[in-house]
Amino acid sequence: MLGNLAREPLAQILSSERPVAYRGRLDENFGQCKIFTYLHSERKDPVERIFDRADPLYRQDVVGGPDRKEKDDKPNL
Repeated sequence: MLGNLAREPLAQILSSERPVAYRGRLDENFGQCKIFTYLHSERKDPVERIFDRADPLYRQDVVGGPDRKEKDDKPNL
């Protein structure tokens, strides 16, 4: 939970430390589903699991995979 909308305006909640830190990390696994990544990650820390590159729908050897580098000339299907 990031905040209480009954007590704080949304703008104030979104400008607080934790949401700003989360938004700063969104590109760490760009395009990957954060829920699938969380469920398939092997990391222990729940926040680190969200930003892992563990979405099983991404091939592991192309852009968007764990290392985000092209390793072959095959199209990303």
